[in-house]
Amino acid sequence: MAEAKQLIKYGDIRSQIQDGDVLLFSGRYWISKIIELFTGKYSHSAIAAWWSDRLMVFESTWPGNVRVVPASMCVDEYNGPVDWFVCTAPGLDRNKVVRIAKDQVGKKYSFRKLFAAIRRFFGRKGGKDPTTAPASYQCTEFVSYCLREGGCDVAPDFPDALTDPQDFERSAVMKKAATIHS
Repeated sequence: MAEAKQLIKYGDIRSQIQDGDVLLFSGRYWISKIIELFTGKYSHSAIAAWWSDRLMVFESTWPGNVRVVPASMCVDEYNGPVDWFVCTAPGLDRNKVVRIAKDQVGKKYSFRKLFAAIRRFFGRKGGKDPTTAPASYQCTEFVSYCLREGGCDVAPDFPDALTDPQDFERSAVMKKAATIHS
C-alpha cells in the first residue's frame, strides 16, 4: 500500500483500491467550502467498488441521488484533492458493503440531513443508527451506513446521519492510504 503522505496519480494507484474503500474529497467550489467550514477539510465521500475491470464509486450527490460512476470520472472532475482511506476493522465484509451500497442506488439525496449533520458542529449528539435502510441520504451518512452494515463502524459514538467526513480521519478503524490526483 502507498504511503499516506504521498500524492499519487490515480492511474498508478487504481489497482490497489479495494471494494469498500473510501474516497474523501476536499473541494474548491463554494458549496464545498461552506460544508468544510463545519465538517473539516472534507466535503464529500464515496465508496469504491470493482465492476469487472472497472473501478466505480457509489456516492450520494446533490442535487440527485445515490448513483454509481467511474472512479476516474470523480477524481478527474472533483475540484480538489481526493484522499483514499481503507477500513482496518477485522470484521469487515467488503462484499456486504458493496451489496448494501447497490441496494441504495436511486435513493434521494437529503439536503435536510446535511444540515442536521452540520448541527453536530454546534454540539448535537445522540440518536441511534437505523435498523432499516433510510429512504434518503447525505453523502457521509450513506458511506457510514454501508460500512457499518458491512462490519466497520467509523463513528460508533454517532448515528450514521450525524457522521461527518472528518470522522473517517479520526476513526480507529480507518487508515489513510494516499492522496490521489488525476
